[in-house]
Amino acid sequence: MKAEDLERFGAKLEMPKEAVRKQGKIMLRALRGRFGVLGMLGVFKDTWATQRRLRRDYPETRRKAAAISDTIEKELFIFSALFLALAKRLGREEAYELFKTKVMNEIAKTSMREIYQVEDLKKCEGD
Repeated sequence: MKAEDLERFGAKLEMPKEAVRKQGKIMLRALRGRFGVLGMLGVFKDTWATQRRLRRDYPETRRKAAAISDTIEKELFIFSALFLALAKRLGREEAYELFKTKVMNEIAKTSMREIYQVEDLKKCEGD
């Protein structure tokens, strides 16, 4: 098999649906570990309210992100709102560390593997 034969070769750089589901699980696991099940409810409430405010206050950013892809637009506002909700509870520095180590670094492992079809890419001929 050649890299050109891969399903997503040449496609827009967009997160496959299975990776998006895995991202959600990673995020939930990190929040549950830090805040517990009941504490997560407050984070979700603040995230939802902040997301609505961000979408309303930054329509140009919303349009630009949507021009790239609907997934990018959605995740931009979700992750931004989640960070702000965490910062409200933990302070910016601790929220950044939690977000970086427990959420984004773990998501990156899944995302890169899914976007670039690493397992199939290993089977390809060539360099």
